[in-house]
Amino acid sequence: MAKLGLIQIKPWLSSYVSKIRRQLRMLGAQLLEEHSSTGRLALGVATGVFIGCSPFYGVHFLIGAVVGKYLRLNQVAILLGEQISLPFFAPFVACASIQVGHWLRTGEAYQFDRNRLS
Repeated sequence: MAKLGLIQIKPWLSSYVSKIRRQLRMLGAQLLEEHSSTGRLALGVATGVFIGCSPFYGVHFLIGAVVGKYLRLNQVAILLGEQISLPFFAPFVACASIQVGHWLRTGEAYQFDRNRLS
């Protein structure tokens, strides 16, 4: 019997499994290398961040896939940029939004004060 990681498989399945693994490896390499100039990668990450900050939780991946395909951007870069919507980054995104909004309205930076945070 052939062994695949911790799983033992039948010999007749071994060729099919190795073929599928080879195709997945080729697909992964193709995804990493598509549209991989530095400018296109930066645009892909920026697009992912923009999509990640949108309020469409749960469909960021689908929106990123469609936009990436339409604009011919690197799908992996978009996916990495979309990770800004993770809960760990939420306080930083909120603070940045407050700063940018205040700056656009008044022309100066917002001064965070402990008394205002209650």
